[in-house]
Amino acid sequence: MPRAGIKWSERTQYCQNIESVDAQNAWAQANNYNAQDQYVSFNCVMPLSTVYGVLVILWIGFLVLAVCACRLQPGVALMDALQRHCAVWSPVEALWQQRGRPRPWPS
Repeated sequence: MPRAGIKWSERTQYCQNIESVDAQNAWAQANNYNAQDQYVSFNCVMPLSTVYGVLVILWIGFLVLAVCACRLQPGVALMDALQRHCAVWSPVEALWQQRGRPRPWPS
C-alpha cells in the first residue's frame, strides 16, 4: 500500500496550474497519470521546491538583517550605522556612487 503524500523526488512535478477540466484530462493522458499512485494538484500556484527556496532566502536575509541590527548603537542614524558597521553596505554605496547618482541619505 503506497504512503499518503508526495515523495521528495516529486516535489516539483505535483504542482500543475491547469484550470480547465479538459486540459487536466489531456495532461493526465499525456503523462500517464494514475491518481492512486501519485498526487497532482491542478490548482497549485507554487510547488514545495519553490517554497523551500523562498524560506532559505528569507532566512538568510533576516539573518543578515539581524546581524546588522545587533551592531547598531542607540542614538546613531541608521544610514550612518550601515555605512560604518555592515560589510554589505560598502560595495552597494560604491556602486551607487560609481553610477553618478546623488546620495539619497544625509552625509
